[in-house]
Amino acid sequence: MIFASIAHPQVFEHQFQEQPWPDANVIVISQGLRLEADGYYSVSGRVFNRGLKPAKNVRVVFEVRDINGVLLANGSAATLPDEVQATSYADFRQKLLWRVDPWDVTLTTRTEWSQ
Repeated sequence: MIFASIAHPQVFEHQFQEQPWPDANVIVISQGLRLEADGYYSVSGRVFNRGLKPAKNVRVVFEVRDINGVLLANGSAATLPDEVQATSYADFRQKLLWRVDPWDVTLTTRTEWSQ
């Protein structure tokens, strides 16, 4: 698995040292570009619901930009499962429709969900 962001592979991990939130609160804890068998990449990673209530219809909104800030790809990826229980994880993955150079891009993500 290849993860890429700004000129070299990275994986971003969240440290769980705070108290759980009273409502659902979903964050991306790892993200990256994964090389698929056909030579294209997919945006993939994991989210965590650090709240005490389930989050429904969770999706990760992403942008892939080149080193000059030009938007190369954007979209959203549903999590599996799409309902993330309290203090639980879910994975996401969305294939990009064209090839990118993982060494020359920046990937940004954010989460959306309903209660």
